[in-house]
Amino acid sequence: MIPTHVAEKLEIHSEIEINAPPEKVWTKLASLEGMNEWFSKKLIFEFVEGGQFRMEVNIPEDGEYTFFGGGS
Repeated sequence: MIPTHVAEKLEIHSEIEINAPPEKVWTKLASLEGMNEWFSKKLIFEFVEGGQFRMEVNIPEDGEYTFFGGGS
């Protein structure tokens, strides 16, 4: 994973290649349980407009990252 960001635009772009069928990937990304199982045991996601999210992950050979955002 090679994340990049542009602070002036509050924009993050990240690409990752996953060796799995799209249906399996979508199943994991479309639920809090799937995201916690696949990416992070510390995922907080408010499923409302303007809701907050926070995810702490450890990417092998790359280190620990915290992603967060949302709120108004």
